[in-house]
Amino acid sequence: ERVAYSGAVLPGVEIEGVSVAGLDEADAGDAVAAFADTVETEPIPVTAGDVELALDPTAIGVQVDDVAAIRAARLVGRSGNPVEQTVGSILRRFRDETVPLEVTWDDTALDYTIDAWATEADTPPVDGDLAFDGATVTEVPPVDGSVIDRDAARALLSDAIESPERATVDLPMI
Repeated sequence: ERVAYSGAVLPGVEIEGVSVAGLDEADAGDAVAAFADTVETEPIPVTAGDVELALDPTAIGVQVDDVAAIRAARLVGRSGNPVEQTVGSILRRFRDETVPLEVTWDDTALDYTIDAWATEADTPPVDGDLAFDGATVTEVPPVDGSVIDRDAARALLSDAIESPERATVDLPMI
């Protein structure tokens, strides 16, 4: 198998769901390019409570290291261990081996984005009160406020950034 696919990715290998089996580095790069472009440029729809927002990947410096992923895909099944090579060759006939795509971004810019969204989505609490109308006293009940759960938002957005699917991310409010 290693001889037949010299200079190419072995059968049964994919990069984040994109099959690169049998492709050389240039062709594998073309196959992964659309995926990388989506991750780096297409906005992610976001909601926080009733507020609709969007995360622009270019604003937080999203970068995809597709070259490293392609090189890693070429190394699958090419270890020095002959048992591992044989077993891996058989297993890849039944299930693909997925190589992760490394995606990076500026965490500080993501935090600033979440902070900016908070100014739009957070609602302050309202204290309870009494309202007077002549001799009538009416209780005004307190209203809880809500804020974006920043830790959960960061985790959800991190998953969404790394995915080419651009499904709406619903940020939890606490």
